[in-house]
Amino acid sequence: MSKTITDPVMGKLSWDDSDWAGDVSLSSRKKTTLHISAPEETEEIPDALRERFSWIIANDKRLRLAVAERMRGDVWSENEEDQNLPAEAFAERLAAENIDILSAPKPSEEGDTDFTIWYDDDMLYGGHVLISDFTKKGELLRVEVHG
Repeated sequence: MSKTITDPVMGKLSWDDSDWAGDVSLSSRKKTTLHISAPEETEEIPDALRERFSWIIANDKRLRLAVAERMRGDVWSENEEDQNLPAEAFAERLAAENIDILSAPKPSEEGDTDFTIWYDDDMLYGGHVLISDFTKKGELLRVEVHG
């Protein structure tokens, strides 16, 4: 079976033992690594996962804004302007580093995680990443500062 495919929506993806991985451009500032979990190695990405990816791309700004609204006011930056950023300005500073799309929801106390986006914090949290879990409907479940 081929270890690399070219998906019509997601582009070039390589199989790495448990998921498909590739790079996408969502920001001029940062390359985003895409991971698509799959129950087994297949030659095609299931339509539902392809649709989820398209939805995430189309709703990127809304997803970043949800994270910004949850996290603003609690930044670790010593810059006073960063401390008082409006949600929209905070969201503009976030850039997706990784997008993990799950083949099946992962249950948790907060709800079922359907996809996770790791955001570069643009030094708002000292250079850490904001790991953000979302439901299938794009509702933000939780954000963890990591790194």
